[in-house]
Amino acid sequence: KNDIDGMKNDIDGMKNDIKNLDKRVTSLEVHLENITDKNIRIIAEGHLDLNRKLDDALKVENEKELLIIRVRILEEELKKSKNESKLFYLYYELFHKKCNDFCVAYNTIKESIKEIRKEHYNIYELLTLKYKKSELSK
Repeated sequence: KNDIDGMKNDIDGMKNDIKNLDKRVTSLEVHLENITDKNIRIIAEGHLDLNRKLDDALKVENEKELLIIRVRILEEELKKSKNESKLFYLYYELFHKKCNDFCVAYNTIKESIKEIRKEHYNIYELLTLKYKKSELSK
């Protein structure tokens, strides 16, 4: 009988321990639901906000990099345009000089032709006079 009473006492003690454990588990569950879960949710929301801000910052950084690339391309095109305009100006100056040289040569030739025509006319006049004299002397 003592053994049975001892077992009953042990079982009663175990029941008390189980009730205490049950209360502690329930308390932990309530704590998890009310406090820990809520805090995890708050941290997660903050993390999402940080991710959004990081995404926005990265987007701005990517746009900045693209703009830097565009500026470099435009600078190269500007340099190329400057070089082309310098080359165009050099061709223009050369063309202008050649035109001036041509005009000078043209005017020189024109004057030479006038002089040759005068000489031809003078020769014609002389020949005509000689011919008339020879016709008269016959």
